[in-house]
Amino acid sequence: ATVSVLYCHLPNSMSNEQNATNSKRHSTASSGKRSLRKAPSMEHIEWGKDDQQQPPIWKIALTGGPCGGKTTALSIVADRLRSHGLQVFTVPENATLFSNAGAGFPVDSHKSHQLTWETSRMISQMQMEDTFIQIALSSGKPTVILMDRGVMDAKAYLDEESWETTLSEMGWDEAAFLIRYDLVIHLVTTAIGARKHYVNTVYRHETPDQAATLDRKIQSVWKNHRSRQEIDNSTGYNDKVRRVIDSLCATGIGLTPQSDHSLVYELCPDILKSTTDFPKCEKIQTIGVILQNSTSEHYEIIRKRLQNSGEYYFWGCKTPDCWEERIITSCEFFDMLELAHPKLPAFELHKYVWIDPGTNSLCELSCHPSLSYCLLEVEPGKADFTKDDLPSWIQPHVVSDVSASWNIFTLVQNWSRQYDGDDT
Repeated sequence: ATVSVLYCHLPNSMSNEQNATNSKRHSTASSGKRSLRKAPSMEHIEWGKDDQQQPPIWKIALTGGPCGGKTTALSIVADRLRSHGLQVFTVPENATLFSNAGAGFPVDSHKSHQLTWETSRMISQMQMEDTFIQIALSSGKPTVILMDRGVMDAKAYLDEESWETTLSEMGWDEAAFLIRYDLVIHLVTTAIGARKHYVNTVYRHETPDQAATLDRKIQSVWKNHRSRQEIDNSTGYNDKVRRVIDSLCATGIGLTPQSDHSLVYELCPDILKSTTDFPKCEKIQTIGVILQNSTSEHYEIIRKRLQNSGEYYFWGCKTPDCWEERIITSCEFFDMLELAHPKLPAFELHKYVWIDPGTNSLCELSCHPSLSYCLLEVEPGKADFTKDDLPSWIQPHVVSDVSASWNIFTLVQNWSRQYDGDDT
């Protein structure tokens, strides 16, 4: 089918009034004003004659103040959605892309330069979002597009005069920005309610007080969105992510709520020989590298993940009080390889994730070839789930129950124990 890239399609859940509001097209400003385009619309897409129905597209923005956990949540939520058979695209944070390219925000420059940067970044973000939507529509598959921040976040970083000037010169209006997204999930910064977990990074320079102020500004700019959820820090981070997933369940995507507990089983490695018994599942291969200066209390790792013919890169850090993870570029990954731990070789992990149709349980099988064991983590789809409810082809391979939940850092600990050295 041929697709016209003039416009993008809004999901059927959008009202006609919202569609009309969002139907403005981009043009150029003249008469001495900066020559910049108006906001791209997401109103319409043309299909070939053989295409009778467009697939559903859900557009979801994760936002919030610094150190709220949104980037880590983005990765976890994307994996869960894929396990339900959905196509998932993740739109990276636009400002980070600019910074990595050497075109970061001009902090010390004049106001006109700063406004041009912010306006250009907003245009770039909307173009990227629209491009992902066009690709999703042309695929013919139901797709969830997860955005690391939404375009309205820009208002929180500008004073009122600069914001109104930008809207006026570009011919934009806030209503059109708000209806770009079906759902906005605000993850509150740890500077509010969990200050001891607030940490700075190379990308995060705000003090806890500055982070809290910025978080409240972001909450305010999105307050008029028709479907906004706020995820505070009243629970630990795992439950915080669970509440994000619960918010998604109300959108009609077909996602199952995350259980507040998991059952973990150790399996014999020979389960991998039962390939004919495996259900249709999401397959993920991870190659991880532990960085130097990691200790038994503090792990820093980088990962390359192969999934759906795509490559994704992550940096993660685990301390006794905090777990942080963010998406990085391939260039950052290969630069960080220079900091690999001198005693610990890279490790490999294979994951198989699926929904068991009999119990509606989320199953995640993690296999580490070098350590010769497999762990199956089951998120029960019913309250009285027992080992007898496991699929019949899995039951013969169960060695024992495991009391604690499992994550990538559990693997790192077990991997490091295979090698001598007081520093690991």
